[in-house]
Amino acid sequence: MFSRSLFVANYFNREIKSIFGDKMPVVQVHLWEGRTEEQIKEIIEGITDVFVKTGSKPESVRVLLQDYPKTHWGMNGKPASEKK
Repeated sequence: MFSRSLFVANYFNREIKSIFGDKMPVVQVHLWEGRTEEQIKEIIEGITDVFVKTGSKPESVRVLLQDYPKTHWGMNGKPASEKK
């Protein structure tokens, strides 16, 4: 479920380490609204686990989630809410 997200997180972890060391990885995730609190918690835990596996301390990892309504997310020149 998280394979693509984990790849992206792993890539950004390397980039952050090369610039700042392992001080405070910050991952920003933009997604459509509608997930439950449990799903949000699972996403945060999954992303944090990737960073821990690549050498970060769990307490140093920051995960920021931003929910957007589909009416505020554009794809192919149209709001995602109009996608069939």
